[in-house]
Amino acid sequence: LKTGETLWTFEADNGWCPKLVAADDRGNVFLGLTNPDGAQNVNYLAILNAETGEMQTPELITFTFPNGLACSFNGGTVANVGGKYLLFSSANYGAALILCFDVTEPTEPVLYENFGEGGIADIVKVCGVKEGSYGVEGVSVDTDGTVWAAVNFSGNGKGDGLAHISADGKKMLASCKDGALRAAFNCCVVGDQYVAVCSYDAGASCVTLVNKADMTVKATGLLKYENA
Repeated sequence: LKTGETLWTFEADNGWCPKLVAADDRGNVFLGLTNPDGAQNVNYLAILNAETGEMQTPELITFTFPNGLACSFNGGTVANVGGKYLLFSSANYGAALILCFDVTEPTEPVLYENFGEGGIADIVKVCGVKEGSYGVEGVSVDTDGTVWAAVNFSGNGKGDGLAHISADGKKMLASCKDGALRAAFNCCVVGDQYVAVCSYDAGASCVTLVNKADMTVKATGLLKYENA
């Protein structure tokens, strides 16, 4: 970060795309790999050494979505929650899900049974969203284990709101559906007061700060891009 020097580059040998990228404080980088040609029932996880970029398992780890669902890993994060390291990822295209893996043993990820239903929260049910191809985008975890998610409540296009979800993944505690959150694509907890939500909206892309306490918008700022 100090020099901008590239330390390593990872490219999956099956040609799949890393859409989930999350790092913990133990030196592990978790990648959720998505089929570039569209959703499939099987996705892959890669666990890398943060210093070298080398895979820490002999092969990619296969994950099969239940009930024949064709989904894809999306945005996520890893957090230490009550002494367990939990890897969260949204999944969409074929459904609207948040998955939670126990990665306390980093090379042996397993669905965390105490989140959602067997490690998977169905956002259509939890947040009452309309079914559609994009139901939930990026997720972030708070210090109390509750989950924040950029959610598409209307079931059409990118996210249009922010949801605060209980630590057990079973209910929505609050939501922000302010018009300023159009095209909400990812979110990040910012201290005790705010959640930052980024939009994915071409030249109108922006970052919006949402107050945790009452789920109102505090401020919105455009992101400025310069062509190389």
